[in-house]
Amino acid sequence: EYTHYQLMTPDGAQVRDYCRKRGLDDTLLKRFHLGYNPASDALYKFLHAKKHSDVALVDAGLTRMTPQGMKDVFSSRLMIPIHDPYGNPVGFTARRLLENEDAKYINTSETDLYHKGDLIFNYHRAKSEARKEKRAYLVEGAMDVLALEKVGMHNAIATLGTACTKEQLKLLSMLAVEIVVCYDGDRAGKNATYKFGKMAKNRCSFTIVDNRLGLDPDEIIDAYGKEELSHILNKTI
Repeated sequence: EYTHYQLMTPDGAQVRDYCRKRGLDDTLLKRFHLGYNPASDALYKFLHAKKHSDVALVDAGLTRMTPQGMKDVFSSRLMIPIHDPYGNPVGFTARRLLENEDAKYINTSETDLYHKGDLIFNYHRAKSEARKEKRAYLVEGAMDVLALEKVGMHNAIATLGTACTKEQLKLLSMLAVEIVVCYDGDRAGKNATYKFGKMAKNRCSFTIVDNRLGLDPDEIIDAYGKEELSHILNKTI
């Protein structure tokens, strides 16, 4: 709630501009509850003032103890909340806002609440739409889900990385719909697709998007437009 509020304040205007340049309008920002963790350890200062203990904040993966004191883990980043299958927020994937040497994405570390291998991003929002459409698009990361949202696909989900786990596969099979695998078109994405196929072949029905561009969904929109992404998503093998 705090980081989403910050994104919508005057201080978050530059971050909202960044989002708009990425094709993320206010409807998407609100639907996915995107946020902004300001600089200067603002999140820690806010939560500390609300009487949350340092131990609880470290255990939640939001702050870390350093020789300089308590520091925000996601300082100056765009915050994308990750939920459990029932819609409870349990962690974040956070994107850098400047193209610098920092890691492009930082995920919440393993905590009592956040077990990456047990979670599928956007599962709680997409499951009803997936059942209605009788298919779900499986992509690698949160920004890929948002890319499909831009072209009107509300049934996209992500494994938060490339390797699908047995727990994630169980969640996919519970949807009881066709899984359309749309991992990135690069070598790593193709390898991940092959590994997924070997794991899933006796567990769920799936097809694979024939992506020969070597790009991820967001890059396809940037390079060729939304229509090309829609076209590729319907070209499966």
